[in-house]
Amino acid sequence: MMATSTTGAENNKERSSSKSPSLACDDEGKEVSRTSLVVHEKELERLTYSSPVEDNDGTQTSDPSAEGKKRSLPHLNSSNSSDISDSDDDFLLAPPEVLISLKHLYTLDEPITPRKEARMKYTKKNNSPAEKEELGNSKVHQYYKKQKCSLSLDKLLEDMEVDAEMKAMDEKLKQGQVSLEVNNEVLVQSPSHYGLSVEQFILPEDRISKASPGLSVFSSEQCLLFFSQRKGLTLISCGFKEGEGTDFDKKLLRIPEGLLPQVIVSGSFYHQLQLTAFKEPLLLYLFRLLGTHQEALVQNACKQSLWNLMSFSSCVKTDQFKWCPSLKELVKVFINLGVSASDHCPLRNLFQEAENELRSSLAEELEINNSEQTAGTDLGNSNGDGFLQNVSNIIETLAFLIENWNMYSCEDLIIIVQLLCWISLDPKSYVLSVDIERCVAAVLEEIPQSEWRDVVCQLSLKLIELQGNHHDLVYVANNLPPSVRGIQLRQILSFFAVQKYLDVTSPRVEMDVTPVKVLDLLNVHPLFEVKDYYLLHSIVSFIDFSIGNDVPSNYRQTLLDLIPLLMKSVGKIRDTIQCLEGMQVKDAMTRLRSKWTFMVEALPYSQTTLFSYVPGEYNIEQIEDLETEET
Repeated sequence: MMATSTTGAENNKERSSSKSPSLACDDEGKEVSRTSLVVHEKELERLTYSSPVEDNDGTQTSDPSAEGKKRSLPHLNSSNSSDISDSDDDFLLAPPEVLISLKHLYTLDEPITPRKEARMKYTKKNNSPAEKEELGNSKVHQYYKKQKCSLSLDKLLEDMEVDAEMKAMDEKLKQGQVSLEVNNEVLVQSPSHYGLSVEQFILPEDRISKASPGLSVFSSEQCLLFFSQRKGLTLISCGFKEGEGTDFDKKLLRIPEGLLPQVIVSGSFYHQLQLTAFKEPLLLYLFRLLGTHQEALVQNACKQSLWNLMSFSSCVKTDQFKWCPSLKELVKVFINLGVSASDHCPLRNLFQEAENELRSSLAEELEINNSEQTAGTDLGNSNGDGFLQNVSNIIETLAFLIENWNMYSCEDLIIIVQLLCWISLDPKSYVLSVDIERCVAAVLEEIPQSEWRDVVCQLSLKLIELQGNHHDLVYVANNLPPSVRGIQLRQILSFFAVQKYLDVTSPRVEMDVTPVKVLDLLNVHPLFEVKDYYLLHSIVSFIDFSIGNDVPSNYRQTLLDLIPLLMKSVGKIRDTIQCLEGMQVKDAMTRLRSKWTFMVEALPYSQTTLFSYVPGEYNIEQIEDLETEET
């Protein structure tokens, strides 16, 4: 067959050489054509001729795909159109060699796991003697002889018993009753044998942190419980009277309550606010709406309307118009926003009286049970802590009113500071710290100078009663405004707290707190006598607030005396892994020592110079060197 194919290839070569027009050229052209033809022929022979395949009977046959390709040779080699008509398309029907080589991949048996194969062999009935002997000696057979199914009930029960034993061992370990036994011989006794317990090795919880523990001041259940735009908040409930007032007031009463906030947002009646005969009721309605509505556009419109009405009324009238919400009305607004008074609050009597009035007014319109079911639908349940934005707006507006149109007495101003500091104790009020600080600063500035000394002493005693924890009082003192009066209030409050927590028999409120008084107090009551490190950390903070950041130069030596006294207390604290709070206290004392050291270096010396004793005027002349004069 190889001879036949070779003869066919030679005939094709002669035919192609005779029909090719390139052979009629000169000798150089003939050589090039012959060379190209030889290359093409070798390539075609490599692609078309396949190796013979041996049949079962020993005869050699060619591959069918190769035969198809061989029949297509005239079609591929010939350039004559007559040869194209003689060829067929059988080579197109022959499968590619790549697919033929991949045939064995989809003819394999179904893959099985070794465990499944072993199980199949074990359950097979007709096994040969050799297979039975091999199967009997195999470890797989021994395994499946004992356990035919991996999900057996006995195995599950055994696992449950092991889990129960592990839990019992954990309980004994927590109680310190586990001992190591081998062959009924105790090698290691349990900790309880030596009078020890696991609880002794558990590290205590870290109580010292930057954030104070705080108190739960806001109650989401009482948020918007008494009045809101959807219930109870109307112009009539704020003081408007039907059929009375100007035409503008009658127009406002005819507007549905649900559309009135939209009218306020539109700003269509800004220029008519001064025409109302019920200015105080309108201001009260805007103030309440500011503390209940959820939309930011309505809140901003209420603030703008309230400020415009106050500014216009105070500028136009000869007798200056002033308005501030009454103290009881202010407490009602905060109660409606969820502020509650616990046993730690000194204002609980005021809160109780205001809440009773709210409940009595609410009972006239709705039943208490229905109101409790709808409580929080506007803010509490729909937007989580969205009421904090309303609290911020109320505090910001209160500061604006106090700064420009204060109508509160000194007693009321003290209560307002207490109320703001009480709100700041809630951990949620961290976002309100700036607004609270600004409002407290405005309140302190409105206290007359003649009454400041008495008021600041009373205020310090009132703020001491607010805290439920000494760390909370540190937070309150730290958040007081950095104004002159705010710093003075912080120093007086902190020094009184130091006396209280150092167990001074008769603590006094000192109006002028100086480093000398702090030094005298620490000499009598040293810090290392305090064994509670959490309390000691707060006392160190109060000492820092008492000294302050601006110390006169004549107290330079006092600061130098305070530094070794403070470091003496540091040396008394021992570092142990069971008490990490001691390390934090030492760190706080070291930081305070560094602060005082830098302050001492910045202070000028109070020692007098020789020039202060020279009478009259004097001139300073430079004395030149004699050598320079001779040269």
